[in-house]
Amino acid sequence: METNHILPGHVESMIEALKAIGKGSLAEQIAVGMQDAVKATAIEGKKSTITIKLDISKQSDEMVGLTGECIVKIPKPKPTSSFFFDPMKNYAIGRNKPNQQMLPNME
Repeated sequence: METNHILPGHVESMIEALKAIGKGSLAEQIAVGMQDAVKATAIEGKKSTITIKLDISKQSDEMVGLTGECIVKIPKPKPTSSFFFDPMKNYAIGRNKPNQQMLPNME
């Protein structure tokens, strides 16, 4: 097998090809995915991953087709909330502190 060499301009032409897949929709998916991944990682403190999958198929002796997919995995926030509990009422939970006095006419 022969060695492949990247010639001047090859990287730029590959980037242009990637930008053209799906009339730019793959590039948009990557950009949005990157933004979502950075935001989620910054907020959650856990890593995100972006996988760019390219399928290359032969269309003729002179042409190939490129199909792309962007898969983004971001950390999901866990829904949380805090409640008071009352050991005198079988540890029932509620929003009000069990021994807190209520203001008149506020019930």
